[in-house]
Amino acid sequence: MAQGGSVTLTLTFTSQNGFQGTVSLSVTKDGQEPSWLTLSPASKSLNVPKGGQAQETLQLQVAGNAPTGPHALKLRATYGDKTAERDLTLTVNPPPSFALSLNPTSLSVQQGDSAQTALTLTPQNGFTGTVSLSLVAGQDGVPQGLSLSPQSVQVTGSSPVNQTLTLSASASTPTGTYRLKVRGTSGSLTQEAALTVTVSAPSGGGGGGGSSGSAGGVQVNLQGGTFTQGPTAQNVPPPQGFQAPYGAIAFTAQVPQGGTLTVTLTFPSPIPQGAVLKKYQGNAWQDVPGAQLSGNTATYQVQDGGPLDGDGQQNGQVVDPVALLTPAPSYTLSDPSPNPVSVTQGSTATFQVTLTSQNGFQGEVPLSLADGQDPVPQGLSIASTDPSPISLFPNASVQVTVTLSADAQLAPGTYRLTLRAQGGSVVQEKPLTVQVVQPPVEVHPSLLEVQMSNSGHYGFLSGSVTFRLFVRPPSNLSNYVLLEVRGPNGESVGGLSLNPGSVYVDPQRENTYTITLSVTSGGAQENVAKFWVPGDNPLRLRLKAGQTVEEVPITLRVVASPPGLVWSGRYMSDWGVKASPFPIAADSQGNVFGMLLHLTANTTYAPYIPYILGLAPDGRVLTKFPLEGITIPGNYPVEARKAVALDSQGNIYALVATTVSGRNVLILRKVSQSGATFWEVQIDPADVEWNHHSSRVAVGPEGRVYLSYGLSNYPQNVPPYGVVEAREGATGALIWRREFIATRTTPPDPQGNTTTYRVETHAMNGLVVGPDGSVYVAGEAFGNLFESLYGASNPNDSVSGSGWVAKLDPADGSIVWGRQFIGQLPPPYTGSAYPVDIALTPDGSRLYMVGGTSMNFPPYTNQGFQDGLLMVFDAQSGTLLNYKLYGGPSSDGLGGLGFTPDGRYVYLVYTSRFPAVLKVSTDTLDLQNPVWTYPAGEALWGVWRNPLVVSGAGGEFVYVPFSLASGPDGLQRILP
Repeated sequence: MAQGGSVTLTLTFTSQNGFQGTVSLSVTKDGQEPSWLTLSPASKSLNVPKGGQAQETLQLQVAGNAPTGPHALKLRATYGDKTAERDLTLTVNPPPSFALSLNPTSLSVQQGDSAQTALTLTPQNGFTGTVSLSLVAGQDGVPQGLSLSPQSVQVTGSSPVNQTLTLSASASTPTGTYRLKVRGTSGSLTQEAALTVTVSAPSGGGGGGGSSGSAGGVQVNLQGGTFTQGPTAQNVPPPQGFQAPYGAIAFTAQVPQGGTLTVTLTFPSPIPQGAVLKKYQGNAWQDVPGAQLSGNTATYQVQDGGPLDGDGQQNGQVVDPVALLTPAPSYTLSDPSPNPVSVTQGSTATFQVTLTSQNGFQGEVPLSLADGQDPVPQGLSIASTDPSPISLFPNASVQVTVTLSADAQLAPGTYRLTLRAQGGSVVQEKPLTVQVVQPPVEVHPSLLEVQMSNSGHYGFLSGSVTFRLFVRPPSNLSNYVLLEVRGPNGESVGGLSLNPGSVYVDPQRENTYTITLSVTSGGAQENVAKFWVPGDNPLRLRLKAGQTVEEVPITLRVVASPPGLVWSGRYMSDWGVKASPFPIAADSQGNVFGMLLHLTANTTYAPYIPYILGLAPDGRVLTKFPLEGITIPGNYPVEARKAVALDSQGNIYALVATTVSGRNVLILRKVSQSGATFWEVQIDPADVEWNHHSSRVAVGPEGRVYLSYGLSNYPQNVPPYGVVEAREGATGALIWRREFIATRTTPPDPQGNTTTYRVETHAMNGLVVGPDGSVYVAGEAFGNLFESLYGASNPNDSVSGSGWVAKLDPADGSIVWGRQFIGQLPPPYTGSAYPVDIALTPDGSRLYMVGGTSMNFPPYTNQGFQDGLLMVFDAQSGTLLNYKLYGGPSSDGLGGLGFTPDGRYVYLVYTSRFPAVLKVSTDTLDLQNPVWTYPAGEALWGVWRNPLVVSGAGGEFVYVPFSLASGPDGLQRILP
């Protein structure tokens, strides 16, 4: 947009989590609001349907003095304590305008006659339109009877517009010299050019009989004759490359028969270099031999009946239309360098040319390829120029670097072409020879498509594709050459191998090889930069012989069929100690973040340091940094890494258990993805439980942070109890705290008295925040919490464990609803039913809970020591909608869950002798085909603290952390 202008943006707001309210808008550059930019309006009150969109308009007004050029801005929407930002590039240009110039700038005109000057109108900054022309006062006023024509000129392109202006004086125009201006007006734009006009009384000529006169501002003097007609100025078409600023001066003179007439033309301004005097007759131009041009005069001779006499007769009369021709604005194009230019198939090459303005030429000059001795082949073109566009200014030169592009399919050979420059009506051409050569290293095809399928070993996907490799002079490769596949920036890529891995190259001939690229699910240490991913992967085939390296780009297109792994990353401590499964969270782009433990020394019971690890969808390490100042004792369990969560800005919340002064404490820290700490809180009202039940962290749509954990105080005989907290996302300050304490009652004593006592209660088995901000938590209890499931019993009696889920009001943590459930076993047997994780469907309408049970849930009978348990609750009311057991004769369980974006299916982490990730219908709970299975006999560990994560608009990113009895451990991306 131009300085002083405005632009209207359309903003699309998408409601998330039922949001409605006022959004404040601002624009910043480098963190500050630009003083030259105004927003209207500065805020919007949004009424967006739940789950829908609303479009609003925002007008940006730029000040007239705004700095020109591109500006990288941030458009920020603020609502509550949350913000959303979008990048906006605003390029401010000077306002469209134009410049006027006249040649000559001084005219002489007789009363009752006219004179001409050449107007050049140069558009600037994209100006187009109609420019009205007028004669206005300068230092002097415009005399009566002096007029200008034409009264307008049209500008349609970027090239200067040349227009002959005629200044006419009436017979009554007062004589004298007038310092005036020619004004051009278009809308609010006005530009002016100075013009001095001398009006004189008629003398000689005109009616004949005199030896001097004027026409078109040119004084005409005769020696050897007198005017019988004229002089007058005539409009004539100038020859190519010239312009006739004064038109043709025509007259008839009387001379002695056969005599010679000497004519002197005096022009109002000096004659420019390169100007010539030519005679115009018979619609053709001819030279005037012997003409002398000096200063602002031209002198020549005409003989009666000679070749310059218009009537061609020796009759005592000379007819003489003659014109001063000045070079038209033009430019020169230099020979291309180098020429010929060599370009490789499928690549680019450059050459240089110089363009030089002549005679005041100004404008854009595009370059193109045109037919020469050979036609321009399809697939060969000018890809770019530097500078672009190519702009020439008066009497200046510009050196241009031209980039040629040749398609990979373009036939090798020599093409004799023409390089064409065209600026306005001026065309210049130079011969250009292009030699298209085969690349020294070539892969065919360059797009390699591989079909991936499950190999049956750890569910790894595998496939292969064969291609042809050509190595030819001048590759500079010889003897044994190593082959490897690298990423587009030279980084290593896991899961790719070549067979053969080396070839022998004869440097004197073309060498052809058949190469097989094998692709398997990536599985490597952290030193692998990245893995392949489904879809197109830009890669480079590297050939290396000693210090000589050649690379050729290739694209690997992976078409993979589930079930299977995309990649499996192993993340170990510095001394090879298993990092063990770790808590993870993912953002909407599929970047996944987790917490690792690293040993500080290779000794028994050496302390751990927690690390944050961030990975891209292709397994690339985005970030890795320690949580400085936090140390975990070496005899502390790996469950010290409790949980991680992300907010909408990508900030990380890490929950860690450790010891301080012999007490178990929780530390919640908010950090950026670069490791900078925003705040940290320590939770130490009593000993924090460190057992296998995992604490959880979740971030709500309003930016609050919620965490659930367990506390106990065994020295004071206080059994474990559950806690949920809400804290400010910006500061970590506590908003509210809710405790969950189950109880049982003793049988009556002989006096009929009973005692109610606290029993073990956990609240760390799942935490999730709904789209409306409601908080859901799950846990396990050995007494009555929400329902009366337990009769009278003594503290030491063996009882079954029950599971529970609850919905909390985010405002104060009060319980909206709570449900408690337990299975059935015939007395005196006891068992348990416990949650492991909970999740809401994408629309927030249903709450799913996964866990395990050793009890029967009619009509389902437990099939072994333990079965997986899946329950579905109505999120609004808490009503149990459905449930199902999954299991066999061994110990089974469900340890994590995540939904497809459409909510039709839920992924379940299934732990048993045959661990797997299952795909289950959310309506019927029927099992679909397994997405991913582990080898028989393996045990999937750590499910308590490792929820499965699904992210991406299409649910294309599915991650699960794991630890197996053997084989790989760490984090896997599963093909959904």
